[in-house]
Amino acid sequence: MALFLKYFSGLQGNSCHRVSYPTRTMCVLQGTPVDISCTYSHPPDAKLTYKYWFKWRANQEPRDLQSDSEYEGRAEYPVEETGRSTLRITDLRVTDSAEYRFTFKTSYYEWKSILHGTTLTVTGLRVEVTPVATVTEGQRVTLTCITSCPLADKPSYIWYQNNGSVTGSENPENQLVLDPVGPQHAGSYSCSVRNYPHLRSPEETLTVQCTMSLRVEVTPVAMVTEGQRVTLTCITSCSLADGPSYIWYQNNGPVTGSENPENQLVLDPVGPQHAGSYSCSALPDPVYDNVLPLTNRLAPAAQREPIEEQDDLHYASIHISHSENQEVPRRSAGSPVQSRQTEEVLYSLANFIRPNAPPSLHVSCDHAFHQLNLCVLFILNEMCLFFTALQGNDDWTVTCTSSNVCSVRGSTVDICCTFKYPEKQHDLSTTVLETLWFTKEDRNQKPVDLLSDADYTGRVESSCGEISCIGSSCNRKCTLSIRDLRQSDSAVYNFRFKTNQPGGEHTANPGVALTVTDLQVKVSPRGYQTINLDCDSMCGNPTIIWYKNGEYLGQERSYWDYTYSINSYSCAVEGYERLHSPSVCKSTPSLSTATHEEVNNFRVTKIGQIKYQNQL
Repeated sequence: MALFLKYFSGLQGNSCHRVSYPTRTMCVLQGTPVDISCTYSHPPDAKLTYKYWFKWRANQEPRDLQSDSEYEGRAEYPVEETGRSTLRITDLRVTDSAEYRFTFKTSYYEWKSILHGTTLTVTGLRVEVTPVATVTEGQRVTLTCITSCPLADKPSYIWYQNNGSVTGSENPENQLVLDPVGPQHAGSYSCSVRNYPHLRSPEETLTVQCTMSLRVEVTPVAMVTEGQRVTLTCITSCSLADGPSYIWYQNNGPVTGSENPENQLVLDPVGPQHAGSYSCSALPDPVYDNVLPLTNRLAPAAQREPIEEQDDLHYASIHISHSENQEVPRRSAGSPVQSRQTEEVLYSLANFIRPNAPPSLHVSCDHAFHQLNLCVLFILNEMCLFFTALQGNDDWTVTCTSSNVCSVRGSTVDICCTFKYPEKQHDLSTTVLETLWFTKEDRNQKPVDLLSDADYTGRVESSCGEISCIGSSCNRKCTLSIRDLRQSDSAVYNFRFKTNQPGGEHTANPGVALTVTDLQVKVSPRGYQTINLDCDSMCGNPTIIWYKNGEYLGQERSYWDYTYSINSYSCAVEGYERLHSPSVCKSTPSLSTATHEEVNNFRVTKIGQIKYQNQL
């Protein structure tokens, strides 16, 4: 009984000492300010001795933030209203992520809070590039401005390329999509949120590689005769770095002395010995052009016959004339140029002049080899183009069972995600090298594995099921279990897996937002000497169990009772009966303080601020 009275020593008459936090969790950007507030009350006859905010540290005495060296010059209490207090922290740091509580003392009572305060998570910004940071022009690239938790005010995001803002990029979405990506998109990217443009993320470099190809141009383009000057030019589709050298080939063999920084081969004067097929390559990255056919035909003034329709193939040829009576050929073809062993380039030559009838098109897909075959059938000839290692955007995915999870403090929660990847890509079998769960990153913007996070020591487990492969795709389910949940565990949980494939590292987006909540009993008057009790939980509508003075009452969403004497009430959620809410005390005011009067044949009883009416 003595212990019971000590517990309720904060009660004075009809008033209790109380602290209430309107916001239990907050996510704020690093470097910005934040205001954390609460309301408090105490008996009107009690004199307030002191009040302050402190950072909750287990097994440590509270320390006023204004005298805490970690917050020197950054923590302040702005002008406050009666019964309301606000903590303002400026220039937020990641180390400020913690739970903050308020305490006060009156002339005869010191508030020792057993309830959780407001949990603050401070996050930085970082840029993630999907699929990888080095891409080929024409691909779709998505840049995502990532935070470790959802920012409270849902800000607009601003993107920067090479320190200049990207036109039209400010919007509530945290992604910048480049589709199709081109050389103009290459550079360093960073992001910020509106009103804080100076707080940018670290830069992430996007490299756009050009689709390399070579072609040969001939000058002059008309027919030439023996003795004229002919210039062959090797033209690249991309700018080549490091001063490349060009090599020319005639009839599959290198032209003596042709290797030089110039991209031209000059035939002056041109003669019969120059007839043949020509190609070029660029070092150090050799890429052969389709060979250029040179036919040994003689016709100084020969002209091609007009053709109404031309095919879309690029071709070029030089005709050396020796006789005016020989006709110009309608079709020319060269032999495949054999690639050198170090170049690993395979191609063949076929130049067609199309007849008036359009060609037929045949498309087939070889699933066994992940190959797409595109064939064009001309009269007497067929051309086929083969695409291998085709990959769709949905070959790499991470899917979580729910994006939002709510649970009660002290309970256990399971978070599940399934990831999918191709069984084979680029002739390389895919191997999963690593899986991890994380909520925050270290100073180098690397995720901190929860299994090694000191805040979760002894409370977290990660497990993955068997790999299941169907067709060319594989998937695997992984589960994160957290025991003895704390309110500081409220955060966004991200899952990432890494493979042996280039760029084979993928993260769930969005992650799973976990909210850990306390149960609270709310009391309101019902009638004369009766009260209503509600169990407040942010987790949907669970089944509520009620306890009175520690004894089981039953399962009801709300409960009401008489208040003839002081009683202690608490609630719990079905399945977690051992996790009671903090108890609240309630009693009826003394009848000696009641006043009575008769009004229109009714007896009116007033106790405190509540009136009860009964007919006489």
